[in-house]
Amino acid sequence: MDPNYWFNIARISTLIGGVMTLIGGFGLWYFGQIKDLKTNEKISKSEESAAKAKAEAATAFQKSKEIELDLTDAKIETELAKQETEKVKLKVEETLKQSQ
Repeated sequence: MDPNYWFNIARISTLIGGVMTLIGGFGLWYFGQIKDLKTNEKISKSEESAAKAKAEAATAFQKSKEIELDLTDAKIETELAKQETEKVKLKVEETLKQSQ
């Protein structure tokens, strides 16, 4: 076989390899951009969800504080009502004793 024959086969193989490398590099660049774009979209959606969750958590915390204050007020009012009940009870007992 002629050495030029093998040299030409090597050139064709190198050319095919170069073309395939070029196509692969373009595909990696193009699909890498798509992957980055999708990743960025996912990150922004995740950040939006985190911001909403943080706002909801702050609202829930504020509501829990309000409920705690309401509970404290209710306890105070209950204690006052008990005291008033005792006063009324004592007055009723006094009235009953005086009427007898």
